[in-house]
Amino acid sequence: TALVAGGKPKEFNQIFFSPSIQLLPGQILKHPIDIDFPPGEIAITGFTADLVFDDDSEIGNPVPLTQTYLHHWTVQQRINHNSGFCDYEAKRTGNLKLSYLFGVGSESRGTPIAFESPYGLVVNDSDKWAVDLHAIDLRDTIDPLGCRECLCQ
Repeated sequence: TALVAGGKPKEFNQIFFSPSIQLLPGQILKHPIDIDFPPGEIAITGFTADLVFDDDSEIGNPVPLTQTYLHHWTVQQRINHNSGFCDYEAKRTGNLKLSYLFGVGSESRGTPIAFESPYGLVVNDSDKWAVDLHAIDLRDTIDPLGCRECLCQ
């Protein structure tokens, strides 16, 4: 949900989809995906995200956590370096830097991020943004609980 800055505010909702993600059983995905915001300057007043199917039979339906565990997702500006939640080397050396604006893990699935009126996060189309996904395919894994803690075998 966003408000257009300048002139009369206009509220609108927009849905974004990342490129399709294909995981094999036991495979881990952890990389940023660039996203584009609407043109001009806007104020983001709410944000939700989920991992959904993109095949014809289930398009838009959430992927069950028992199939693919969404360890976390974050939205950040590309100009900011982000070590990431699961950069264990950065944690060990004390160089961990997190610079994200929105983000949660599977435990918060379905919980929207919202700013109370009249507040919002002002961004413009010159900002470069990315979603950092950390997804773990739990199909055919020996220890699904261990995989959810990044100890996949």
